[in-house]
Amino acid sequence: MKYSLLMLSSLLLALFTLSVHAAGDPVKGKLLFEKHPDKCLSCHATGAKFNKATNIIELEKRVRKCDISAKTNWYDQEVIDVTSYLNKQYYKF
Repeated sequence: MKYSLLMLSSLLLALFTLSVHAAGDPVKGKLLFEKHPDKCLSCHATGAKFNKATNIIELEKRVRKCDISAKTNWYDQEVIDVTSYLNKQYYKF
C-alpha cells in the first residue's frame, strides 16, 4: 500500500512539473537568456565539461543552479521560460 501511494505521489508530482513547463514561454526565455550572455555563457565558455540534462526536470534544476551562480535573480516564471527556451532550442524533450 505504501509503495502504491509513493508511486502515485511521484506520478502526480511529475505530471504537475511537466504541466508547469508547458506553461513556459520560449520567446521570453530566449530574451532572458540573451540579455545576459556574459552570465549565461561564462561558465560554459571556459571549456569545462558539463553533462547534458536527461529530462526536463533536470534541465530546470540546472537553470536554477545557473541562476544562483550567475546572480541573474530570475523569478520562478522566468526560470521556467528559460528552461522552455533551452528545451525547444537544444534539448527537445
